[in-house]
Amino acid sequence: MTDPASPPPIPVPQLELVARVHVDLRPIESVGPRPDGERRFVAIVGGTIRGDRLQATIDDGGADWQTLHPDGSITVDTRYSATTHDGAKILIATRGLRRGDPAVMRRLAAGEDVDPREYYFRVAARFEATGAYSWLTERLFVASAMRAAAAVEYDLYAVT
Repeated sequence: MTDPASPPPIPVPQLELVARVHVDLRPIESVGPRPDGERRFVAIVGGTIRGDRLQATIDDGGADWQTLHPDGSITVDTRYSATTHDGAKILIATRGLRRGDPAVMRRLAAGEDVDPREYYFRVAARFEATGAYSWLTERLFVASAMRAAAAVEYDLYAVT
C-alpha cells in the first residue's frame, strides 16, 4: 500500500514524432453564416503520411468542416481515411484551431505562403485502426500544422 503522504510521481508527458502528414484540399466552400461564425466545407482529396512506423496514402473523400469565427480564428473538424503501404485502412479525425494576427490570417486566406511560425495552428488527432496499426488507437496524438494554398501539412506526435 502506498503512503498517501508521498504519492508516486505522475509521469510527465513527452512527444514522439510519428509522421509528416500532407493533406491535399479542394478550395473552401462557404456553407453560410451560423451564430458562432461562417461554416465552411473543405474537401480532402488525397495526400500522404510519411513516418518510420506509418506510411500511407490519404484517400479522396474526406472533409474538413470549419468554422470561421468573427475574431478571424478558425476551428477545424476533419474526418478522412488513409490506406497504408500494406493495404490497411485507417480512419483519422482531427480537431484544432488556427489563429493569428488579422493581417496574417488575410494572407493565408488569399493563398499566400506564410511562415507557420507567424500563426498558431494545432490539432488533436484520433485514429481508428486494427491489426498492425492498433497502436494508433492506444495513444493520444497532437500536431503542429501549416496551411498552404491547396494543402495542410502537419507533424504528428504521439503523447507518450
